[in-house]
Amino acid sequence: MLLLRAAPTWTGDQAIAVGSEAVRVVVGSSQLAVLDAYYEYPAEPIVVLTALDDQQLGSAVRLRAERHSVQSVDAWELVPGLFKVGNPNVDKSVRDLGAWLPQMLLTHQRAAGWPVATSGTLSGDHVIRATLADLLGLDGVDEVDLVALLDHLDEPQTNARLRDYRSDELVGILAGARKHLGGSVALALHAKERATTYSTLAVALVADLLWNAHAAAPEAARVRLEERFFGTKVAGADAKLLGEAARSVILRLEAAGDSRFEDVLRQAEAIFADLDWAEGAINSALLPAGLEARYTAFASAVDAAAESVGSEESAEAVDRALAEVRAHDLAARDVDELLGVEMAARLVRWLALPAVAAPGSFDRAAAAYWHGSAWADRARSVTWHGSIRPALARAYATLAERVTARRDAEDADAVAVLSGDTPTTVIPVEALLERVVAPLASAGVLLIVLDGMSAAVAAELADDARRLRWVEMLPEGQKQRLTALATLPSITRYSRSSLFAGRLTDGNQGSEKPAFKKQTGGPLFHKDDLRSPAGQRLPAEVEFAIADPAQKVVGVVLNTIDDALAKADPDATRWTLAQIANLPALLALAATAGRTVVLTSDHGHVIERGGEYRADGSGGARWRALGTPAAADEITLAGPRVLAPGGSAVLARAEGLRYTAKAAGYHGGASLAELTVPIVVLRPTGAATPNGWLDAPPQAPEWWYEGSPVAASVPAATAQLKKRVTKPKSAPANDVAMFDLPPVAEGTVAVATSLSGALLASELYAEQRDRLKRRSLDDATVALILDTAEQRGGRVPGEMLATALGVSAAVLEQTLAVLRRLLNVDGFDVVAIDTDGTTVLVDRQLLCEQFSLR
Repeated sequence: MLLLRAAPTWTGDQAIAVGSEAVRVVVGSSQLAVLDAYYEYPAEPIVVLTALDDQQLGSAVRLRAERHSVQSVDAWELVPGLFKVGNPNVDKSVRDLGAWLPQMLLTHQRAAGWPVATSGTLSGDHVIRATLADLLGLDGVDEVDLVALLDHLDEPQTNARLRDYRSDELVGILAGARKHLGGSVALALHAKERATTYSTLAVALVADLLWNAHAAAPEAARVRLEERFFGTKVAGADAKLLGEAARSVILRLEAAGDSRFEDVLRQAEAIFADLDWAEGAINSALLPAGLEARYTAFASAVDAAAESVGSEESAEAVDRALAEVRAHDLAARDVDELLGVEMAARLVRWLALPAVAAPGSFDRAAAAYWHGSAWADRARSVTWHGSIRPALARAYATLAERVTARRDAEDADAVAVLSGDTPTTVIPVEALLERVVAPLASAGVLLIVLDGMSAAVAAELADDARRLRWVEMLPEGQKQRLTALATLPSITRYSRSSLFAGRLTDGNQGSEKPAFKKQTGGPLFHKDDLRSPAGQRLPAEVEFAIADPAQKVVGVVLNTIDDALAKADPDATRWTLAQIANLPALLALAATAGRTVVLTSDHGHVIERGGEYRADGSGGARWRALGTPAAADEITLAGPRVLAPGGSAVLARAEGLRYTAKAAGYHGGASLAELTVPIVVLRPTGAATPNGWLDAPPQAPEWWYEGSPVAASVPAATAQLKKRVTKPKSAPANDVAMFDLPPVAEGTVAVATSLSGALLASELYAEQRDRLKRRSLDDATVALILDTAEQRGGRVPGEMLATALGVSAAVLEQTLAVLRRLLNVDGFDVVAIDTDGTTVLVDRQLLCEQFSLR
C-alpha cells in the first residue's frame, strides 16, 4: 500500500494501469476507509489518496504502508508513465502547460490509458491533442483537428465530458490549444465556453461570413461577435481557418442528411440578427436568407428584361443573377426551383434575339421552330409551372406573356405560308418510313411512335437518352435533327395511320398493322399488345420480334404522352425515358439486339394554359368543319394533305383556342407545336454507326447556354481564314482517329478575332502545327474554338463548342486532345477542362505569353 498526500478525491477508474499491473486507487478520507480497502483488496497494490497525516491515520494503517508513512510525491513524475515514455523523454513544453496537468491526466485517464507517444518523446502538442481527443470522444490524437473539433463540440456526450473537468483545467486546455494547435482552435473552444444559446458551429459560420466572405462587413458587427462569443480580439487568419472548417463541417452535414444542418443555419441567421447586421445573412452564400435574396434579385432582373425585350444588357444581367443563384450552396437542393431559374434565363436570352423574319415557306418555318423556338416551348413549360416564391412567380408570369406573344407571332407567320400541299424539304409524315426507317433497316430498326410527342418533349427525351449512353445520329451532311410534318388536321386517325401506311390515309389500329406489315415486313405493336403476364416486362412476342435478326423492322406505339393530354399536367411534367410506359424495357431489348432506334410521333400538341372555348362539335379539339369563315386565330386549308371530310377544314392557329371540352392538352390545330413531328435516331453505345449516318452534335441552340452572345454569333473582324481541309479517311465517323479529325464545314467560320488571327500568323504556332503534321487541326477549327472561347470570357460549355463545330461529343473530345498538344507548350495548360468535366477553359493570357502574341 502506498499512502500519497493528495486531495482525497478521485473521479477516475478504480484501477489504473501502471506498467503491466493494475493499481487500485482509494480515497483515504478516514482511517477506517483505508483499512476497509486493505481488507477488501488484500492481494492488489493500492494507492491511497489522503489529506490525513501519520498520526491521524494511526499505526494500524501505517504498519501496512510503504515506508510506514504518508509519502509526498511530485505528480509530474507520474506523467511520463501515463504515455508510456521514460522520464528523460519528456519535452519541456509538457511542464509549460501548467500545474493543473498531472492531476487532470490522473483524474481523466481512460481504462485503456492515454494515447502512447509513438515518437518516444512526450510533447505538449501530444498531450493537448490527447486531452481534446478524450473530450471529443475520438480514438486517437491523429483525429484531432479543427474540423473534428467543430464536428463534435456540440454533441451531448461532449457536453457531459466537459462538465467533469474543473474550470482551471479547462482554462489550461484552452491556453495549451492556442499555443500548440493555433488560434483558430482556441476560438472554437472560446465559442463553446461562451455561446450558451448557440452552437459552436453556428458561431464559426458567422465568423466565416464576417471575416472571409464579406470584406466590407461592418467593424461593429465583428466587435460584437468578439465580445460576446470569443472574449478576445480575433485575428483575420484565425477567423479564415475557423470559417473554412465550419463550411466543411456544415456541407458534410448537409450531404449526410444530418438534422443538425438546418438547425445550425437557423442559429447562424439568429446570431446575425443579434449582432444587428441581418444583411450578413442576406449576403451569405450558405444561409437560406442569402438564397432567398438571390432568388429575389434574379426575379428583378427577369422583370427588367421582360420590360426591355431585345436588350442584350438585360439578358446579361439575368445571366449574372443566375450565376449568383447557382453559386449559393443551397441552390442545388431544390432541383425544380433551380431548373426554373435556368429556364427563365434561357427564355430571356431567346427573347433578346432579333425576331425571326417571316419565313418564305412552311418548310423553313418548321425547321426554324424545331431548331429554335421548340426549345423556348420546352423552357416555357418549366417556368409556366411556376414557383412558390412570389417574386419569381410574378417574374415568370410576365415572362410568359412575352414568350407567348412572340410564339403566337411565329405561329401566325408560319400559318401564312401553310398549305395543304406536300412539303418540299420537311419530311411529310407519310414518307417517314421511306426516307428515315428504310435506309436503316438493313442493320435492324426499332421504330417507336410516341403518340403526341412534341418537339419540346422530344428534346427532353433525347437529352435523357444521351445521359443513358445512347448516341444520337444524323444522316451525313445533316447537322440538325430531322423534322416531319403531320397531316392536316394533326390528329391520330389521319397522321399516325398515314405514317404506318406510307401514304395519306384515314385509319385506325386495325388498319395500321397490315399497312405497316406491307410497308416494312415487320410487326406493329399497340398498347394492348404490350400487356405482359406476371414477371415479364413485355410479352414474349414483342421480345422475340426485337431479338430476331431476321426481323429488320419492328414498330411499337406508346401512348403515355397522348394520354397525359387528357388528364395530367404536361407543364408540371419533366419528361424522361422512364416516365414513358414500356419505353425503358424496349430500349434495353433494342440495345441487346444492336438495333437502331427511331423515336418519332404522329403529331405534337399544345398545352391548356387558358384561352377561348369556341364550341363546335363538327371536328375535334383544335379543328372544325367549314361553316363560319375563319377568324384571325384560325386558318382555312384545303389540299391533298387535308384529310378531313371534303378535303378542307378550319384549323385553330392560336394555341389558346379550342372547340371541345377542357383537357390538359390538345392537338389537331395548325400551330407549329402540333404540326412538327420530331425524329430522333439513336444507336446503342458501342454499336456501329450505319452507313450514311454520323454521330450527331449536341442539338441545343446557342442561346440555351448561359452567357451565350445574343446579338451576333460571329465577331466583327476582317481576316478571312484559308481553310486547310484534311481529306477524311475511311474509318467510321464514330471512331475518328486523332489525325483524321473532320474539318470545319465550309461557311462555319467566316472571320477570325484578333486573338485567333494573331495566333495563326505566329511563327511558333506554325512550328507547333508542322511538328504535329497530320495529327494537327485545320486553322478554321482552331480559330472557331478560340473565337467561341473569347466571346465567353475563356469558358465554353463542351456541348456548345461541339454544336459550334458541328461534331459529336466523342469527336469534340478528340479535337480538344489534339488542340491541347498544339497549344499547351511546355506543359502549360492554355487549354484545359474545368473540374466539372465538361467546360472547356482557354487561358488567354497564357496563350499570349506562350506564343508571344500582343
